[in-house]
Order: sequence, then structure tokens, then C-alpha cells
Amino acid sequence: EGDVRVPDGTVRIADWAFCGCSKVTDIDLNRVEYIGQRVFDYTDLGGKDVVLPSSLTKLDGYLEIGNVHRYIVEEGNEVLSCDDQGLVYERNGNERVVVGIGSLEGTITIAADVISLGMVGTNDVRDVDLFVVEDGNTKYRPGEGPYVQYYSKYQGECILLVAGAYDGIITIPAEIQYIHNMGSVHVRQGFAVEEGNENYAADENGILYSYDMKVIHNIPQTVTGDLSVREGVTSATDGVFGNL
Repeated sequence: EGDVRVPDGTVRIADWAFCGCSKVTDIDLNRVEYIGQRVFDYTDLGGKDVVLPSSLTKLDGYLEIGNVHRYIVEEGNEVLSCDDQGLVYERNGNERVVVGIGSLEGTITIAADVISLGMVGTNDVRDVDLFVVEDGNTKYRPGEGPYVQYYSKYQGECILLVAGAYDGIITIPAEIQYIHNMGSVHVRQGFAVEEGNENYAADENGILYSYDMKVIHNIPQTVTGDLSVREGVTSATDGVFGNL
């Protein structure tokens, strides 16, 4: 517990090394070169910054330190980089993948060379109000809006992330076939669905359903008080009541 400094001479942190150490308050990685899988699961740094040393050249997975404000990549690191949005990147040739995240908020810009948002999930973007995907990005649809869209050869047109702090109705385009982690998505004002979409529907309260109105997919934060499930509903997506 308390402040942890990796001892001098340590070059490798093994899988799960600090997992469950919920009383760790700060982490100094010293000159470590390798970090294994899920090393920092279930830690909570209380919104502090973590410095990734220039010596760190290998991540076996993603950085998952709990409640980090920002990751700061030390100058001279030839593999990792970071930005002031809270994202950490690993270079893959001429492209980059996200391998770590801090506290995301406001507008998040996805650069043209980013081919994977990696571990970014619904809870990580609950304070994001807008996404901007730069022109030239070949993975995600360029433009700006309250969600990140891409094409999957297995699922068709998908929405990967929804901005939880977007202050308006989120309209699902007609072509969208799948929305990731729909039940746990944070939405303030609710949904509308474009005519022609054969996968989703929304009601007058902005609640999102399957097209046949039998499955509840998401309930926005504007729904308060007593909630009566509409007649014909047979099930709900995992996590759908967790945001109420």
C-alpha cells in the first residue's frame, strides 16, 4: 500500500503483479522495460499522473491502472507516445493503436493514423461530449459527432463508442447494424432512430429498443421516477438498468 517504486535493476513486471492492490496511492515505474498483462487491475490512484519511462518498450496487453488522470510518456521513448487528451499510443509501423487511457473528457480527437481504440470502453467516455475523427482515418468514419462509427465485415456498420456527456438526442443512422456494449452506454437525452433502420427503434422517451420493440437496449438519464416496461418487451440488454 502507499507509494510504490519499482526497485532499481528491475526490468520486468510480471502478469497480475499489482492486481488487487487497492491501497496503492502512487506508482513509480523507474527504468522498467516490460509490463505484463493486467498488472494494475483494481488499483486506484485517485486521479494522479503516471510517468511511463523511456526504457519501457514492451506492453503485453493494455495499461489498466485504475483512476489515472494522465499517462506521461518520458522523452526518448521510441515505442510509446501520448497526447494531452489522456491517450497512450503504441506505434505499429506508420500507424498507432491506443494502449492506455487516462481521464477522458470534452472533445476527443481520433488522429488519422489511429487504427485501434483498443481498451477504450463505455465508462471511459461518460464525460466525453464529442468525437472528431480526422480525415484520412481508414478505420473509423471521419467527421465529428456523438459517436464513433466503423465497418466490421462480421457485423456491418457499427457504433463503437457513444459520448456520454453529449447534450442532445443521439440519432442512430439507418445503416447501423450493431452498437457495442449498448446496455452500459451513458446517454443524457436519449435516442432517435432514422427511418429505414431495421435493427433499432426508439420511443417518445428516448429509450432504445430492438426493431421489434421486444428488447430494451438503453435507458437515458432523463428517464426518472417510476418506470413501467412497455407491453411486449421480453428482455433487456445486460447493464441496461445500471445507469439509472
